Amino acid sequence: SRRLREAAGAAGLACLALPDDLRLRRRGGLRFAVNYAPEALDLTRHVPGAGAFDYVLGGAHLPPAGVAAWREA
Repeated sequence: SRRLREAAGAAGLACLALPDDLRLRRRGGLRFAVNYAPEALDLTRHVPGAGAFDYVLGGAHLPPAGVAAWREA
């Protein structure tokens, strides 16, 4: 929602407009993307820099029910 984006921006937090079925999580030095959609997703269309991430699992192309993980810089 607009109010949530404004509050996050005021707090210095970045917001991404993600598809409903794409989830991002951070655990330690890793970032995870999970595609819950019935169709494939291209992370480069939704997550800035996704084409150059240091992937340790999967990659920028997420198949249905796919998971990718990368090291955060």
